[in-house]
Amino acid sequence: MKAQHPDFFITNLIELNPLDALAAFKNQVANLKNPPVTLEKVLEILIKSGLKTAAENFARLLQA
Repeated sequence: MKAQHPDFFITNLIELNPLDALAAFKNQVANLKNPPVTLEKVLEILIKSGLKTAAENFARLLQA
């Protein structure tokens, strides 16, 4: 077992199965209800949290 940066780990998951990863991301965002948060805001939060590559991949998938 080897430690990985979260951005690398999530990016690998996205690359392995983009549609399932995107569905999980959308589901997670949909569960943010108090207060509700938009997909765009969550992407901004991911970037600020050091998950820039993962956020970019999710943004790309959302536009497809």
